[in-house]
Amino acid sequence: MMKRCNRLLPMVLSGVLFFGTAAAQSPEMLKKLRGKYDVVWPYADDGIILVNKGGQRISQPGKANGKYGYVDTLGQVIVPPTYEYGVRFRNGFAIVGKAGKQGAIDRAGREVVPPEWDALSNFENGAAIAMDKSSGRPRYSLIDTLGRVTPLEYDYCGKSFANGFAVVGIGEYEVKEAKSIPGLRKDSSRQVKRFAGKYGFITPDGKLAIPVQYDGARDFGDSWLAPVGVQGKYYVKWGFIDATGRTVIPCDYYNVDSFNYGRALVGKIVTGGKLAYGYIDRSGKEVIPCRYDEATRFRFANTWVGVVQNDETHYMLIDRDGNDVLAFPVYGLQDGGKFGHAVAAVRDETGALRYGIVGISGKIILPFEFDSVTIFSDLDPETMQRQEAAIATKGTKNFRLDISKRKN
Repeated sequence: MMKRCNRLLPMVLSGVLFFGTAAAQSPEMLKKLRGKYDVVWPYADDGIILVNKGGQRISQPGKANGKYGYVDTLGQVIVPPTYEYGVRFRNGFAIVGKAGKQGAIDRAGREVVPPEWDALSNFENGAAIAMDKSSGRPRYSLIDTLGRVTPLEYDYCGKSFANGFAVVGIGEYEVKEAKSIPGLRKDSSRQVKRFAGKYGFITPDGKLAIPVQYDGARDFGDSWLAPVGVQGKYYVKWGFIDATGRTVIPCDYYNVDSFNYGRALVGKIVTGGKLAYGYIDRSGKEVIPCRYDEATRFRFANTWVGVVQNDETHYMLIDRDGNDVLAFPVYGLQDGGKFGHAVAAVRDETGALRYGIVGISGKIILPFEFDSVTIFSDLDPETMQRQEAAIATKGTKNFRLDISKRKN
């Protein structure tokens, strides 16, 4: 289902992300390693392969149970499977864990950071962010590549550095009741803590680069602009600052998303008190006016927007200038396809919805002639990568389609 801008969450790095230089291993080496280990990730990051003994074959490191270890591209053991948590190498280090605590090892298998932290980020620009909550309140520190620890005097810290900056904050935490979770007992409840202080930004040396003065802040994106918020009369209003802390786009919006393809999704209150969405460029110009009831960020060169008419949302596929890419509106959009594919429907001569798949270029991948269509991901057991597939139903028949390689 399409996301609304007011539901967008900060682009926070959750735990450890997996990027960097990765080389696929030969089929012969993978076969050899799989004869020794239960799970082998098929890529060498920084020349090192993540393996698991006793775990399940799943795609996401850190979730396979069993014990994690590391081998080189010749299959020689660097770290035997001894860690309860492990992820692929990035920037010369890998995050590992034991007994619910995290640390880091280098390419030689040495514990640069002992596993004694409740959370530890990847090393970026020579520094990692560590969090300890043994006192009942999060405490943060910077750790360099030699393992030296520098405590941070902030009540909040982002989970990693992004483009040379990390969000920090000073203030208190609010405790709120979380929304009920389906499947839990009716009398069950849980509370969540949300930081409610002021935000600023530090650099990897721990120096405060942008003062702690904002009521909201998110990571610097690839555009070298960071979303920040200031408290308005009724709600926090959002804009963007550059790396010097200069406001380049005024805080006039109900919410904003990071820039992609030179456009940022924004929402604002328009005439009549309605919340509407549009897009701005890096100069702050509203190149696509805030006129949509629903909108998605530009994950690709085109994106989906929606307008409610007669209690039904009409979805359109538009380009970066707001021009229609698809010549007609569609309904029942599900736009979560990994490669930009989206399930959508049109009405037949009886008025019934008939479903198909539309590519992000506007190409019809699957004709609009099915009772239902679902896109999902399967795990390729050989490559440990997810491949996209679809199941379509028509009457009593089901059709399975591999759409990973379908051209958009």
